[in-house]
Amino acid sequence: MEEWLRNNKEPEDMVKDYMKQTATKRHDWIKRSDCCVKNILTTYPRLLDAGMIEGDFAELFPEKANALYQKWPTFCNKVVDFTEKTGNWRSARAEFENIHDPGKLSLEEKSNLGFYMLPVLFRGRKDSKRGTYTTAETLSSFIDVQPEVLDIQTYVDNIDEAVRSQPFVVVRGNILTPIQAYVVVERRILPAATLLKAVDLCFKALYVMDIEYQPQSCSVWKFLQIVVFQFTDGEHLTPKLREVRAFMNMP
Repeated sequence: MEEWLRNNKEPEDMVKDYMKQTATKRHDWIKRSDCCVKNILTTYPRLLDAGMIEGDFAELFPEKANALYQKWPTFCNKVVDFTEKTGNWRSARAEFENIHDPGKLSLEEKSNLGFYMLPVLFRGRKDSKRGTYTTAETLSSFIDVQPEVLDIQTYVDNIDEAVRSQPFVVVRGNILTPIQAYVVVERRILPAATLLKAVDLCFKALYVMDIEYQPQSCSVWKFLQIVVFQFTDGEHLTPKLREVRAFMNMP
């Protein structure tokens, strides 16, 4: 089946069926081989077809497949409330200055704001004792906010891989109501209908392909990994993560 998947992309139903049947073997190979993303996608080119990353994740971790969709509507409110209580988050980005009352936002706007608050709470740590990244650096690593007029293909073509690790999320337009969201993996553009969908897809891509988190946004992804998806084995909980978990009334 692996050979067939390397050389065929249709019929679609057969591709999906073969991908489902090989999900566990593929994940074991990825974990064991310790190869780069480029080699993974050379061996399994269908992995970036629409729905395949989500399909692999659901096959591997069925009880966690919808975790973000189920929990984030509640969690985002707690994240925003905690951030409001603990710091001047509006100074982190110019657009935040116009958000006077988060309680008046729509459900989707509040959901999106919650994602932007995570880099405020969980800034990435630099190597050794060089301190932490700025909130702006952490946010850009997690969600790169671009103007509405962005040509996404030109943007991807000009990525400097030496400074911009993939995958990551990109949005075009207003931070609270972007007109389009994407996940970028190996210069491939994966459109997502909402920011929630993009964050979910990006996390699953990181997990399915066993990719290390970018240092700038590592703490943000760790929050999602531990608190939302509840992958906790062997993980060290930072004081900030413990504090946020306690505020959210989580064990």
